[in-house]
Amino acid sequence: MEIEKNTNIINDNSKHIVFYGNCQCKESVESFKKVPGIKVNYCINFVHIKTIKPNEHIYPKYFHDCDVFIYQPLEMSGYEVSYILNNILKKDCKIISFPYIYFSGYWPDYFEEPFNKRTIKLPERPYGEYPYGFRILNSIINFDYNLSFDKIMIDYEQKLKHEEIDLKKTTSLKILKEKEIRNNIDIRFADFIEENYKKVKLFDTVNHPSNILLERLFNQICEKINIKAEFIPKILDNHCTPIHPKVQKYLNLEFDCEECVHHLNKISRNEWYSKYIDFLKENMENMENMKNLKKV
Repeated sequence: MEIEKNTNIINDNSKHIVFYGNCQCKESVESFKKVPGIKVNYCINFVHIKTIKPNEHIYPKYFHDCDVFIYQPLEMSGYEVSYILNNILKKDCKIISFPYIYFSGYWPDYFEEPFNKRTIKLPERPYGEYPYGFRILNSIINFDYNLSFDKIMIDYEQKLKHEEIDLKKTTSLKILKEKEIRNNIDIRFADFIEENYKKVKLFDTVNHPSNILLERLFNQICEKINIKAEFIPKILDNHCTPIHPKVQKYLNLEFDCEECVHHLNKISRNEWYSKYIDFLKENMENMENMKNLKKV
C-alpha cells in the first residue's frame, strides 16, 4: 500500500488530513508538502487507491482520526469510499471531493501502447518506456514497419480525422461533467477546461494535469480548509506527449505545442515521434523475427 505520512509533527493539536486517490491526488500532496510550516499544524497522509488490496477492510487509524478527508470518487477504490464516508470518518470531519481529471481532446488517438508492458522495470521505469501511445501510428507501422519516418508522418496526418478530434474533445468534457454532477463533486473542472483548453495548455498527457489545473485544485482546497498558502509549481512532468500539428491547427490552440518531455528529458515534438516510431519498429521487427523462427 502506497502511504505517505507526515511524521515531523511538533504540535499536539495538529489537524489530520487524508488524501485518497490516484497520482493526481499525489500531486496535491506534493504541493502541500512544499508549503512552509505545513507540518507544524497538519499531519498529512496519502493513500494511493491502486496499491490497496481488493476487499481490504482494515482501516488504518488515520482514517478514524481524520479532520479533513480529500478524495477522488474512483470506481477502482480498494477501500469503499461510501463506507469510509458513512462509517469510518468522524461526524465533524470536513469532506472535499474532486474528480479524476481526464481530457483526450489534445490526443484523439491516444491508447495504452501494447508493447509498453514488456518495458516496465522497477524502480526506474514503473510505467514502462511509453505509457502513452498513439493508435494510428501503431496501426501504420504494424502494416509496414519499413516505411520511412516522413512517409509515416504523412500517413498519420491523413488518417487523423477532424471528426475524431471533435469527438474525443466533446466526449471527454461530457463524461467529466456527468461524473461531477453524479458524484456531487465539490471542486469541479469541466467548465474551466472547456473555457480554457484553447488558451493555455491544461494537460501534459491525457491524465496528467498541467500546473495550471494543479494550482486551481491547490487554491480551492486551501480556501475550503482555510489555509493561506502559495502554490509552488512542479518543475517537470515525467512525460509530456506531443500534440499533433493537425490537432493544434484544428482546435485553434493558442499555446506552443513544440516542446515535449520523455522521462524527464525535454525534446522536440518531432524527436518524440521519431523515438516512439523507432520503438514501435523495433518491437514489430522482433515480433516478425520470432514468427519466422517458429516456421523454421
